[in-house]
Amino acid sequence: MSRKKSSSRSGGSSSSRRGGTASARGGKGAGGRSESNDSARNNGASPGPSSKAPYVPAVSPLSYTSEGPDLSVVSDPSMVVLLKLLLKKDETTKSKALEDLQVKIAGLEDVEDIVLAAWIRLYPRLSTDISVGVRRLAHTVHGIISQKSGKKVARHMSEIVGPWLAGLYDSDRGSAKAAGESLNAVFGTQEKIRSVWAAYQQGVLDYCSNVIENETVNSLSDERQFSSDEAESKFARVIATCVHTVAHLISQLPPEEIEKQSGKYGELLEKAHLWEFGAYDDPYLRRSIYKLVRACLISQEGFILLSLEVVANALMVKALMLPQTGSVGELLDAILDLTSHTYKAWLLVTPPRQETPLSLVIEFIKRGSQGGSPEYWHKVSKIITLMPREILPKDVEGVTELIASILDGLRGGPEPRSHVTAAWGAYFRVCYHMMATGEVDTQDEVTAYLLRDAIYPVFEGFLLGNAENTQFKLPYFGAEICATGITMAGGMADAQIANLVVKEVWEKVGGSVAENINSDIVRGADSPDDRANCWRKWVDFSAEIFKRDNNSVVDRVKQSIVKILLLSLDRVIKEKGENVEITSLLESLLMRCPGVLKIEEVKKSVALFFADHGPEFMSSPSWKQILSGLIACARKAAGEESFQSAWDRNIRALLVPSLEKERKETAVIQLLKSTPTLLQGKLPFVQELDTYVVGKMQESIDTDNTIGWDMMRAAMASSVISEVTVTTMFLELSRNLSPEEESRTMRVLEQLRLVSKEALAEFARSESGVEFLSTLLVLTGSPSDEIANAAGRLNKILEKELSSSSGALVGSLLDVLLESVLEPIDSDPGLNFLAERAHDLVHRAPEDEGIALAEKVIFNEDQWRSSLSPFLMKAPKPSLAISNPIGGAVFLVKDLQDDASSGEIVRDLDGMSKVLRMAVFVVEFLKIMGALERKAGKSANILEGITDDSRATLLRYLVLVSVLANDNITIRESNDLWNQYSSGMEAEMLEFVFESQRFFIESLKGGPEPEAGGADEVPGYIFKLLDSLMDVSKQETPEGFYSARILETMISTLSEGRRISSEQSQSWLKSIDIRKGQEIHRSTAILTGLGELLEHTKEAERLRNGLASDITGIPASRAGEVGLRKIVLLNAALPKPGQDTPPLPQQRAIFLIKHLLSWFEDEAFTVNPSYSVIAEASKTITTVLPVVKELYGEHWELLCECVANCWEMCTTVEEADLPVIFASLKLFQALKSLHKENDDFEDAWNGQADAMHTSLVGLLCSSRVGDEHDQPRNLCNALLARLTKGVNLKYIGSPEGTYSLLNVPSRSIQEAVFEILHRHIPSVQEEVSVEAALSKEENFELSLPQELLSLVMEPPMGDGVLEPDSEGGMSWSLRGYLLAWVLIFDHFENSSFKVRTAYVEALREANFLTPLLDYAFEILGHSHGKPIDASKLPFEEYTPDSSLEDSTNSTREVHRLLTHIYYLALRHTPSLVKRWWTECKSRQRVLAVEEFTEKYMSPLLIEQELSSVQAWIQSHPGGGDDDEMTVKILKALTIEVTATYPIDDQSMEMRVRIPPTFPLRQVEVEGTRRVGLTEKDFRKMRLASQSVINFQSASIMDGLTLFRKNLALHFEGVAECAICYSIVAVTPDRGLPGKACSTCRNKFHGTCLFKWFKSSNSSSCPLCRTSFSLYS
Repeated sequence: MSRKKSSSRSGGSSSSRRGGTASARGGKGAGGRSESNDSARNNGASPGPSSKAPYVPAVSPLSYTSEGPDLSVVSDPSMVVLLKLLLKKDETTKSKALEDLQVKIAGLEDVEDIVLAAWIRLYPRLSTDISVGVRRLAHTVHGIISQKSGKKVARHMSEIVGPWLAGLYDSDRGSAKAAGESLNAVFGTQEKIRSVWAAYQQGVLDYCSNVIENETVNSLSDERQFSSDEAESKFARVIATCVHTVAHLISQLPPEEIEKQSGKYGELLEKAHLWEFGAYDDPYLRRSIYKLVRACLISQEGFILLSLEVVANALMVKALMLPQTGSVGELLDAILDLTSHTYKAWLLVTPPRQETPLSLVIEFIKRGSQGGSPEYWHKVSKIITLMPREILPKDVEGVTELIASILDGLRGGPEPRSHVTAAWGAYFRVCYHMMATGEVDTQDEVTAYLLRDAIYPVFEGFLLGNAENTQFKLPYFGAEICATGITMAGGMADAQIANLVVKEVWEKVGGSVAENINSDIVRGADSPDDRANCWRKWVDFSAEIFKRDNNSVVDRVKQSIVKILLLSLDRVIKEKGENVEITSLLESLLMRCPGVLKIEEVKKSVALFFADHGPEFMSSPSWKQILSGLIACARKAAGEESFQSAWDRNIRALLVPSLEKERKETAVIQLLKSTPTLLQGKLPFVQELDTYVVGKMQESIDTDNTIGWDMMRAAMASSVISEVTVTTMFLELSRNLSPEEESRTMRVLEQLRLVSKEALAEFARSESGVEFLSTLLVLTGSPSDEIANAAGRLNKILEKELSSSSGALVGSLLDVLLESVLEPIDSDPGLNFLAERAHDLVHRAPEDEGIALAEKVIFNEDQWRSSLSPFLMKAPKPSLAISNPIGGAVFLVKDLQDDASSGEIVRDLDGMSKVLRMAVFVVEFLKIMGALERKAGKSANILEGITDDSRATLLRYLVLVSVLANDNITIRESNDLWNQYSSGMEAEMLEFVFESQRFFIESLKGGPEPEAGGADEVPGYIFKLLDSLMDVSKQETPEGFYSARILETMISTLSEGRRISSEQSQSWLKSIDIRKGQEIHRSTAILTGLGELLEHTKEAERLRNGLASDITGIPASRAGEVGLRKIVLLNAALPKPGQDTPPLPQQRAIFLIKHLLSWFEDEAFTVNPSYSVIAEASKTITTVLPVVKELYGEHWELLCECVANCWEMCTTVEEADLPVIFASLKLFQALKSLHKENDDFEDAWNGQADAMHTSLVGLLCSSRVGDEHDQPRNLCNALLARLTKGVNLKYIGSPEGTYSLLNVPSRSIQEAVFEILHRHIPSVQEEVSVEAALSKEENFELSLPQELLSLVMEPPMGDGVLEPDSEGGMSWSLRGYLLAWVLIFDHFENSSFKVRTAYVEALREANFLTPLLDYAFEILGHSHGKPIDASKLPFEEYTPDSSLEDSTNSTREVHRLLTHIYYLALRHTPSLVKRWWTECKSRQRVLAVEEFTEKYMSPLLIEQELSSVQAWIQSHPGGGDDDEMTVKILKALTIEVTATYPIDDQSMEMRVRIPPTFPLRQVEVEGTRRVGLTEKDFRKMRLASQSVINFQSASIMDGLTLFRKNLALHFEGVAECAICYSIVAVTPDRGLPGKACSTCRNKFHGTCLFKWFKSSNSSSCPLCRTSFSLYS
């Protein structure tokens, strides 16, 4: 017991796995073998030093008990805190402190001496910390501190150099890297670091020796904080780093440096406990010891020889006895090096009792490779061959044990294949070595034993299948092992061994195989499968042998193989191919051992066999094997004449008609697949074979025969089919490609994709290939997606293969491709696809050829001109004056279109004209070439190489087409550049316009950036384009107009980029005489393009004044001719709105305005007004109006009259009216903003306001044409909507005519009308309510407007309803429908209960609400169980405004409006919503709607209801006859409203409970206290109140008030109605029972009686059933 306690106190157990005693830590017996050590060995414990040695006082700074630094004199308190934290035990604390210290030190210029000294004390322990993160940070911080300290750190180097350099060998790579980086950061170069190793050798050695000799597990780690495994791991790592460091010193330092400290080295290396670490549990520590041994043997052999016995015992005894996983390779290397230096080491070892060095090695081998590399077995065998003879076994028994250990090790643990081969190699090497090195007395016995019982069984078991001993059973790759054994025998230095192996092993094996050939029975193989397995192994072995270098044994084995082959050949001939097994052996030998055909004897015999017997055997059971053998020989002897004749005979024999079909097909496919193109020309073509293959392919085209297709594909890649035949096959396939025959075409395309790419490309390069490529290109545009995709994939394959073809072929391919662009057919491929193919052809061609091809792709001027001319005859729409940059110039375009010019235009299936296809194709091509992004590279070089003329032509026509396309988008069908309109086509055209304009702008910006005035820097093609546009824009034709628009864009872009000099602009102005009004389009383009450049110049000012002066001299009679031209030019010259430049002097401006107004007053002009003049004049007046705003005069009234007259002129709002409307609206907007500038102006405005606003509203009511696809109309409508917003309701008149405007396909018109009606409808409801109240008719008729109800009869349906409109908002049909519903609910605002009830009844009778709610919750997702999140939608109010976020998000806008409408429905018509909800048949929808309502709607509606109750409470504070009822609100778990009615001295109380899903769920009316009423009467009154609240869309206060009136009348003696059981009618009139039956005298409410008659279809009394007649 006492021993256990003592052991426990010392921190270790004597029976520990690590064993040993404290002597390893400096106690008695240190360095020598002690009794305890021997005891440990005998007990099987680790002979390494004790890791649980008794605690000794710390002698190094690594100990956890070492004192920390004195921090009392550190000046920085934060630094003190950080350094103190580094003394803590928690690794997280230390890591954080090190990170903070790193940041702090990095920010310092210098490190205090006291801080440096403190760090020196801390660093060694931190650098060996258990935490990886702490160690890494410690090295990093140390590097930074050393850098900051500079030379100051040198005086501390001896203290820190040890742990610093040892850190390079930390087992954690990150820590080692951090240590290395800190060294590099401080010392800079590897040379300086090597100098540190040499200079501080002594300090490093002292540190390592001190650690190795003195440190223990318990001195390095506190057992109270760390587990034993953690402590052991740290101890092993620290010792290992020191051992590695010593090894580095010994191996890297020069001998003279080592000599200086030889005493210290000798003292350390003679310590026995150092070497005993070679048997420690930690593999890293073991590896360090083995490395140290090897370093000493290489550099300082003397250190090892002095302690040879200690080292030998440590490595060859203790280390071998323990598992070496993780270090086995290093251990074997160390033992090999030690044995190579002195084999005597084996003689000095002292193994444990009853053990020998050899027995230790044997036991070690039995453990297998222990995770090592395949070299393990080579090293083991090499160690055995180097061991002294004295140690090796001397008899058969010892040898058996030795070689058996290898087999045991091989099978002891799972060894990979590479290890197995290496292990058997070691086995053979040891066997052959023991045959050569045995004792003389037993040599013959040992050799005979090894040959007979150790080597022969290996070959016999694998090659003959006769292994009786399972230990010699080889794996499936045993052929490689056997070949290794044979080769190794021939490579032995002792030739006698090779002779013995041949004689005693191989002759027996080879003889047995030959015997089996001549016999029907194979020994050891009872079944055909066993025999086939034996032959397979023999062939594998033969193939391996022919791979090996020749030696005496290998040559002898090869002779045996040849003999076996010839024997099998004879046997096949003898049996006429009937024996498939022998024929298979022959086939395998010919295929697997091609080297055998190099032997002349074999070559002749085989050639003779196939020539004389092969054709005959093609009909035997062995035909497959004969054919395979023939093909195998063909690969080696194809060029020899003797074999060629044999080949021809055998192939013809395969095709004889007598052979069965399946055999023939299989044989041909095998032949074709086994003869690759590398034999091309070496074998003769057989015509019969070619004919047969073509016939089978034709059969497959019709029947989709798989065998025929396989044969076809194999033939195209085979060397035995002629090129003519391959071409014939391709032509036949090409002829069967047709869009009409979809199934056949798909079969052919699929097979073409699978054939050899090389063969397909070769055919495509031929003359017939061009036609094939054309067909393929057509198929890529097939309406069948399957065919199009298949053809596209094949096309890409071909283009890739043909990329390096000749220029003529590529040009032909490109012509075919461009023909598909110009002449579209029904199965035309897409333009994007064609552009990609064009790019591939251009890009893959050489650069000079690529330029010529690119010029083809962009088309020439004739092609552009002929395709574009039909679209340059029709004048553009006049309304384009609103949106095009040169404005009113459009009014002066002459229409050239006549019947002769309006011929049929060629279009594709999408309605695109030829010229549009050309333009789209070119843009796609340029995009793929990178021209739009101006990318550098080959493509850019090709485009840059295009001539200036070609580039100018491309830019001119491409932009011309894009302008036409833009007009066709702006106004649908304006020029029919395409005639099939859809959202997809519009999006595609928008992208085309954008990309083409982008290319145009980028092209104008091309070239070097010029200096000021440097117009000469502009590229040549820009000048060519300018000249061309200047010339064409002189004409007043459609082409001149479009060219002028391009010219304007070009000039403005160049001027913005400072590419136009002032001299250039002046020359342009001088080249045109603007004052004459000629060349109107070119003049307008130049003036508009140079706008900003000319704006502040004197020339522009003179020009504007001159034009204004000219206009004032033109009479009204010439306004439509000369006047219009001048006004258009003046508008182009005037500055843009918002500029600080005054358009004209004040007097000139007022004269101009008055003169223009005089035109409008002219009688002739009034009779036949020119709309274009009015539009342009209005535009001019609007621009100059701010200049004259302060002037008084009658012109203000004339201007206001003019605006109203313009709108009255345009009541039809035709397309031609739009320029006038837009200009006059702009003028009205300007007048409105300026009318308070002077009194005359304000008086004129006020005097004409009624007329103008009435006309304005009239114009709105006349705007019934949609603007979704008409941008000018859209602009007009948007401006009109803005100007009518907030207009005084007195100008509205009767709204009946305006409801239908909600169905106009115009967002602006819909919103403008809605805005007006949304204000108008609630404003008239009070008047309606008064009329209803004053009406004395009992059945007062009141309903919602029929015009409005007609708009909501059915929700809009169709595919495009939920699609966004052109502006990104909801579709016009859906918007109109939903806005109409909002207006319906507007009727409930400010209405009395009677009026609201009438509206509800109108909706109920026609069941309007059900379709709405079904539609709403379908869109909102409730039908699918995925409702929207309404918390993000402001649905309580709705104001349409296109400037808001929702307006451009169609989905959000729809959701918001639908949610708002549902909210209004719950608020105004809860009874109808409740009825719909209860009748809903979808359980999922019912639950979703209920949850949605409870979550989003009910809280708002309940709060509104309670607010109305609270308002009643505040308005009835109590007292008086009318305020007898007291109401209270209770908000708890449920929301309740209680009403108390005083009855004499008592009170009656009623409670209304509001459910959380109000108003879907009914409110409950309960009587909590009854006074003076029977239960029956009380219940009737409660039900009447509940009915009013739940079913008449009334409020809670309505129900409570009804109860109070019923109660009061009851006590007055008034009888109840026998139909509704209420005294006061529950209907809106709230009347008393006044209709009495003349028979039974019971009284009824008139409304109740009317409903009774209507529902019962009779006029009998409800009680007495007699015919009802009134009693008076």
